[in-house]
Parts: sequence; structure tokens; C-alpha cells
Amino acid sequence: MTVFNPANWITFTHLDFHWAMPTPWGCINAQGDGVPGEIITENYPVGKCGPGTQNPADWPQIAISAAHTSFTYDDINGENSTICINIVGSNAQYNVIDHDRIYNCGPPVAGAWNPVNEDQGWHDHAVYDYGQFTTITNNYIYDNSRNGILFYPSGNGEVAEHNVIDGNGNGVTFAGDTNVTVKWNIITNSRSPLGFMDYGADSYYPGSGGVLANNCFGGNESGDISAGGVTQSNNITGVNPLYVDATTHDYKLQPNSPCLGYGPDTAQP
Repeated sequence: MTVFNPANWITFTHLDFHWAMPTPWGCINAQGDGVPGEIITENYPVGKCGPGTQNPADWPQIAISAAHTSFTYDDINGENSTICINIVGSNAQYNVIDHDRIYNCGPPVAGAWNPVNEDQGWHDHAVYDYGQFTTITNNYIYDNSRNGILFYPSGNGEVAEHNVIDGNGNGVTFAGDTNVTVKWNIITNSRSPLGFMDYGADSYYPGSGGVLANNCFGGNESGDISAGGVTQSNNITGVNPLYVDATTHDYKLQPNSPCLGYGPDTAQP
């Protein structure tokens, strides 16, 4: 589903988005890049990769290229297919992702592949944002192949606050956007079989004005923070947030949690 400019000011609320097709990694090599050819894959649109290259970014579940679009209180399940939300372009302004569950975006990478290779899901993120002034708040973002949130070049002024970001390949990445603010999130258990670049917060080619402050980190496989070029302050690292039951995605915090006051403003969306 794509929301194009000028279809602005549309709200999608209290909906289920479950996406099991296509399977783009059938046309992706081990490095996560598109490959040409006539590879036949079951249930793939038009039944083949085609003569050109494919990239998971071309097949998101939800693409937003309009302004003032809101997704609130939605259940967004990628069914282990591909990117769930792609926010792209100069017209993608002031969009809101709030009080949603966003999960299973991209193929499972923790023990599910033989040989296990996270690169097959390297481009598959829960929220892939290179829009303008996006607000990502109060969400539960978990079990996604790569980033819970990826802020990509050409984006500007995005905010991610009060989210639980758990069990992704990587938590949040600053990757060339400017004036990105990441505050008051609980970011935990980033992990993969590769065991590298699986941070709570990471940066590569960071843009200017990035802020990482007042977040609660713990259990991230490669380390909690590797965010050079980003202003950091008052982050808590190396803690167990004491979720009620992370395995069933009950992310309420126990009364003695060190992360009380962080994360969403409601116990569950």
C-alpha cells in the first residue's frame, strides 16, 4: 500500500496490516543486494525476479510519500517478508507513527536459516525513514530482521521517542539524516548470528544534529551504543529492563525496573 502525495492528512487507525508476500529475499544475494535473472519464486509478483535487480526497499508493506499521514494503534505484522514502513521523499512530511506494534519485518535471522545469514535480511527494517519531520512515538517495535528504525540520508528533523525497540538485528541507526532526535526509548536485545553491528544505537555516515539522550539500553549483542558523530547524554546502559515477559512481547515493566519512565506512555498499545 502506498500513500502518494497529494493524498495528505489521511489517518489509518486500529487496523491490522498483515503482509506475507512477496518474498523478496528469493531475489537477493548473500550480501543483501538485488540480483538479475529469471529466478522463479513461489508467490512472487509476476512470478520471477525479472531482468533487472530487486531490492527489499522496492517492496515495503506500507510506503508513505505524502504529508501528515498517521498510523495509530495499528498492528503491523510483516509476516517475515520485507520492510514494514518506508517513509520516502521530499513530500513525505510531518508523518506520524504512534502507538503501533511493528514486527516480523523481514525474514527471521536468528537460527532460522541454513546457513544462517543475516545479510539476507540486511535491508529489511521495521521503519525505514528518509522523510521530513517524522514522529515515531509510543510504539512496540520487535523481532525485525535489521533495524527497528533506520534514519536514512535526505531525511531531516525526525523524532523517535518513548518506544520499546526489542529483539531486532539492530535497534536504531543514524545514517546520514540531519537533526534526528532519539529520546526516552527502551532499546534491548539487538542480536543476530553474525554477532556484529548489532547495537542498541549505531551510526554510520552520521549527519549533523543527531541527538541520543535519556534512553535505557541493555542486552544488545555488539554493545549498547556505537554512535559516533551523535550528541549523547543521560543514557542508561547495561541494564535488564525487567519486562513482564519479553518472549510473549508483554513489554510492561516490573515495579523494580531500572527503565521505569522510559518507553511508551501506555503499558500496551
